[in-house]
Order: sequence, then C-alpha cells, then structure tokens
Amino acid sequence: MQNVLELVPKQAAGQNGQRIQLSSNFYKTKQAHSQLQLFEYHFENGYEIEKNKFRKKICLEESMSFFKEWIKIADANSPPNYTSDYTTPPRAYFDGRSKIYTYEMIPEGEVIVPFRYQKHSGEFKAKIKMTNDLSHVWQRSMERLKAGEAIDPIILHVKQIILKHKFCLEHVKVGNTYYPEVTVANEHCIPRFDIAPGKVAWKGLNLTVSNTMGGLSLQAKTKAAVFYKPLPLLDFLAEILKENAVDQERVWAIRGFRESAITACKGLQINVNSPAGCWSRKIMDITPDSAHMLRFKTLLGMKELKKSLP
Repeated sequence: MQNVLELVPKQAAGQNGQRIQLSSNFYKTKQAHSQLQLFEYHFENGYEIEKNKFRKKICLEESMSFFKEWIKIADANSPPNYTSDYTTPPRAYFDGRSKIYTYEMIPEGEVIVPFRYQKHSGEFKAKIKMTNDLSHVWQRSMERLKAGEAIDPIILHVKQIILKHKFCLEHVKVGNTYYPEVTVANEHCIPRFDIAPGKVAWKGLNLTVSNTMGGLSLQAKTKAAVFYKPLPLLDFLAEILKENAVDQERVWAIRGFRESAITACKGLQINVNSPAGCWSRKIMDITPDSAHMLRFKTLLGMKELKKSLP
C-alpha cells in the first residue's frame, strides 16, 4: 500500500511553525543464515580529535563523510557503499561516532586520510581496532528471535545501526528522521511543497527497529518537515519581505525595512563565500546601525556579500 503524505497546517509549534501528520508501516526484517559472525571495532577519527582541540564538535554528516573517505583507503575490498550500488551490501557499518560493526573481519591499523569538509582540510590519522567478538551473542539472539523471545539489547542496537547505515550516508539527520539532501543533481526528483515565503517542505523517513510479537520489525514513518529555501540570502530576504528592490540602497535607508530584515535574518545558518573559501555561520544578531551592511552587489550574475555579516 502506498503511503499518502498530507500536510496538515495547525497552530504554530516550535521553529518550523507546522505540525505534520504521519503515516507509517511495519516491515519484518530478514536474517541471512550465513551471517553467523559479528565483530565490533573501535574507530578513532583523527579529524574529530583535531577539531576537539578547538572545542568544536563535528556533526553526523561530517563524521559519515570522513568514514566514506577512510574506508576507500583502509578496506579496498569494501564495495562502494557510498554510491547507488544496491546489489552488494557494505562490509562495515558505522554508528557515526566510534563504533563499526561487521559480519567479517576487516583490516586493523592506522591510515592517513586526506579529507576536506567546507573550509577544513588536511590529512588526518584514523585508527581501527577490534574490541569485541559478538558472534556468540548474535547467534543466541537469532535463536531467541526464532522462538519469539526478546533479543539481547546490544544486538537490537547493532541491527538499528546496520539498517540506518545507508540513510546516514546519503541523508541529513534531523532529530530521529532522515531527509534527502537536495542538490543540483537530484532536486528534480525530490518533491517539495511551498509552505510560506522563504520556506519549503519535503518528506523524510523516521526509522525505528523494535522486537515485537511478530519478530524483529522495522517501522518506517514518512514525515514532512519545513526548511528554509536554499537561496542566496538576498533572494531569501526579497521573498520574505516581498521587496523586489532589496538590492537597492534606498530600500535599506528605511528603518522599518532594516528592522524587518534583522528579524528575518536572526538564527539563520548561512554559507559565506570568499576567496579564502566557504564556511558556515549562524546569524545571532544584527545591530540596527550595522544593518546597512547587508547590502549586496551584483558581479557576473552572482550576488555576493559586499562586506561580511557581523
């Protein structure tokens, strides 16, 4: 049965200002009889360690991106689990933090990983070491599963990691829901719905693995969320404030317009492009006296910041 997504506008709630109706299904998971081994590895991410020196935490997308680069170097026999090749399962499943689970042993040791994420780039050490052989626990849990009994909590956790692994590689995680990242290459095949000026919604999947009376099940809920449109800041303000001449200085001379622009910009996560590279910043506040610095200039059809935002 095909899921039908219906957006139900209700009283504003939270930052998104929308409550969303969910539809869900349960799916039974299958276990291949040949997979009687399970190993746990500790993964030391040198890129994360380097950023922690400056008290900066890496996000899940950064961690999964580093894992993809690491596995290409460390495990040449691993299939291309970061592409659309669905015919061969990956050899390693990463939890996004420090644990890797595999059905077969993979090489241990240390490698150097060339890695770039936004403005951060360099070569970072990555280590992997087997910490636990879970094969006995795995086999015992499969026997319990056949008998309709509860499986070991660690195996339930591992099953969630395995089932969600590919979603973590190819989607953006917001809370417990995975949303496809909209890019120039795939934007034509991801349905999006205009919700309000400057905002658009698209659907993702909320995945939960549970041990029910019918066995080990995967519950998949379709969920829509509201995001800011991925526009240049100037175009975003033009749509939000309904002002076509937003790039003209006379508009910014109006105090009321500046105050509206400040309100619209607060809390936005933006990408700032410069000759030195691209980096993300969150706009915490803009003082009225410096709001005129939000003026833009046009160069070769591209809108650029005239001066960095405060």
